[in-house]
Amino acid sequence: MNILMINGSHRMGGNTEVLLKIMEEEFEKCQIDWDLLSLAGLSVEHCKVCDHCAGAPECGIHDDFDAILKKVIATDALIIGSPVYVGAPSSKVMTFIQRLTYLSHSKHHLLKDKVGGAVIVAGEAGHLTALNILVDVFLVNGMTVLGSQYWPIGTASAKGGITGHASAIENIRHLSQKIVRHLQKTGAK
Repeated sequence: MNILMINGSHRMGGNTEVLLKIMEEEFEKCQIDWDLLSLAGLSVEHCKVCDHCAGAPECGIHDDFDAILKKVIATDALIIGSPVYVGAPSSKVMTFIQRLTYLSHSKHHLLKDKVGGAVIVAGEAGHLTALNILVDVFLVNGMTVLGSQYWPIGTASAKGGITGHASAIENIRHLSQKIVRHLQKTGAK
């Protein structure tokens, strides 16, 4: 089993990363292979809808997305974590998911049947809108979307503030455990 977590925050060590590291702890307990990749500092350009990928095995834009795509293809589960900026996932996440979806569709739905999960952190509001955007991306790509016992969201403004949000931490742990159980049940390798 292999799980890829994408941290879509513009800040390293922020609240989104804290929640994704809690997921790491759960995956380690279950001896699951995981990788946490941060989009901060990486170059992922916007999709140009050039259709290069429709006739070639890769995207026509060559940047850090190439390496990320290889990891996405090799994974059984894709977790995307994002802070909420102006009521939506970060611009880094939006760029990534739009390019990934366009490429996936041109390649006969390469994300189909992978597990998708989302982790959202907001300062005040916009949690569910951002979560719904990511869930919609998973659904349009034919992925299996897993949830927690409640929304996989947290509220914090100050860096590190999420550590005081006990219900968010509990929901993220529950989501992690549910992903592992699902992968085990479905026989992911």
